[in-house]
Amino acid sequence: MIRLNDIERFEELRLAALGKYKDDKFYNIKSLVNWVRYIRFAMLVAKHIPKNGKVLDVGCGGGEPTALIKMLRPDCEVKGIDILERDTWPVVRDFSVELIKADGENLKQFKGEEFDVVVSFGVIEHVRDEGKFLKETFRVLKKGGYYFVFDLPNKLGFSEFLADIIIKTRHHDRKYTVKGITDMVSKYAQPILVIRENMLPVQLHRLSESAGEFMNRNWFVFSNLEEFLAKTPLNFFAQSITVFCRKR
Repeated sequence: MIRLNDIERFEELRLAALGKYKDDKFYNIKSLVNWVRYIRFAMLVAKHIPKNGKVLDVGCGGGEPTALIKMLRPDCEVKGIDILERDTWPVVRDFSVELIKADGENLKQFKGEEFDVVVSFGVIEHVRDEGKFLKETFRVLKKGGYYFVFDLPNKLGFSEFLADIIIKTRHHDRKYTVKGITDMVSKYAQPILVIRENMLPVQLHRLSESAGEFMNRNWFVFSNLEEFLAKTPLNFFAQSITVFCRKR
């Protein structure tokens, strides 16, 4: 369960990043419930990084989750790469994160087995060649190292269905099933955890400022409701899939 002081601790980062966005890409961090998801994911990653370890966030986007990991584990070296440089990168670099403009399907600047942990936040569904992307990801991950995939769109997700109908844009190029992503990562790693989670459509600012602010004011209630629902059979219709695996 996320505590109030966890939110307060990371609010400086969120507000600084919000101040840099020049377009509508900020909805993911404007939503406090979605921000809580990022914090929860970062906490899970932080627990599995060895002392003074090296972490790579492949397809880091704005870099906010990357910075959260660094804030939780200041002893570690944390790098993020993305094919596009973002307006928020100067803010994220202030938190001692190294950000590099690079292609996740060709990580030529990194040696084999260089990182203890590799993470991907909502990336695989957007890459050109998911097989090539995963091959490169596991090439730079040390044997016995951990790979985390967060926010992978669930093919049967209810909020994905609503977004397709209401917003009428296909944000995700591909969607996945638990079996499908498990089979993909099993070529390289032993899956430890593959679950459906993120139950609620939380980026309500896309539809209505007042609805989004209502959810923000009640973020604690909605975040805990999400955690509860994810433990019920309703998770079959969850928004996304989380994968945690260890390289053989």
